[in-house]
Amino acid sequence: MNRQSDAMKYVWNIYIITLLSLGVMRMIERILKDSGGFSSQYLPLLLIAILSLGVYGSINNKPLLKSWFWQCFYWLSIVISFSLTTFALYLATFVGVSALPWFLVLIFITLLLIPAQIKINEYGFKSPEVWSLSNKT
Repeated sequence: MNRQSDAMKYVWNIYIITLLSLGVMRMIERILKDSGGFSSQYLPLLLIAILSLGVYGSINNKPLLKSWFWQCFYWLSIVISFSLTTFALYLATFVGVSALPWFLVLIFITLLLIPAQIKINEYGFKSPEVWSLSNKT
């Protein structure tokens, strides 16, 4: 069983690196195109970094920040995913075929975030043993 958990940690670490890489690439793309403001350029990377931190804390059973933070961030990520999906459906319905690439990108991003959201849900809501460690320090 220890081998399996080590293998899963490896998979989760690859997932974290993938998320962070996509966030950095998006930030670089926005900076090079010089489009949007500060939040447009850096907010996606910040959100991905927070998601990645939550996944890291969850897989390593480390109390990072506070459980209430992860509970709030979980719900924020759900709202963001719902908004992305709604916007993707709007593009598909009203803009048409010309918006197909953006529709696919938005759906891909939403699907890519689901494993992180599941881990953060477990971390914030269902891991009292992790948070009891933080109360002892």
